[in-house]
Amino acid sequence: MRSLIFVCLASLTACSNNDSDASFATASQAQVQRAVGTAGGQDLVLVAVVGLYAIFPPADCPVVSTDAQNVLHIQGGCTASDGTAFSGSVSMTNPPTSSGSDPTKTSHVVFDHWNDGQDSIDGTADLSSTAVAMSLDVALAGIASHDELTMTCDANHLCTYGDSTIDQDGLGRATVSGSLATDHNDLHLTLRGADEVDVASDGTDCIDYSGASSGKICKSTH
Repeated sequence: MRSLIFVCLASLTACSNNDSDASFATASQAQVQRAVGTAGGQDLVLVAVVGLYAIFPPADCPVVSTDAQNVLHIQGGCTASDGTAFSGSVSMTNPPTSSGSDPTKTSHVVFDHWNDGQDSIDGTADLSSTAVAMSLDVALAGIASHDELTMTCDANHLCTYGDSTIDQDGLGRATVSGSLATDHNDLHLTLRGADEVDVASDGTDCIDYSGASSGKICKSTH
């Protein structure tokens, strides 16, 4: 699932805010990479992946159904045959099908304390072919983040952030600005708090970040 981060990378433009106190210079590598991943679409991937249950429903758990209004319902409170315990629930309008979602409609996703045995999400997201808006609390890799992210996307799938912030445990609050393409070949982001980090594609399966902290995140081959 983590490897899908690069598929969903999109771009953002956010206004600076005096409440943005994230210190990348003093943060751990795990904290910085979690923030870079969030800006790069990692949490968005978790949102999009639940829609796959509409196409590939599991045999036992979670329990998946679609009602008469074409709303996808995913219910936890059970344990899958592989031992994974699911809790909470998810609902999604305009869920994907084998031929894709209706591009003229927005998919509204509601997470109610959803946990897939590894990551947890609570909040809402609206996804369409031209825009994304998310207000989510996401715990991923042991690090929780509150995401307030909006972006608009053009016909070439280049997405630009607008008025977006992340507030991450152990790091603080940062604005996110810049743009990214879903093919990961065009990625330019800035995370700005008390200091800032710039993020860019290096033309391979990795993204580089530099500034108050520097490093590289590469797509998993697993």
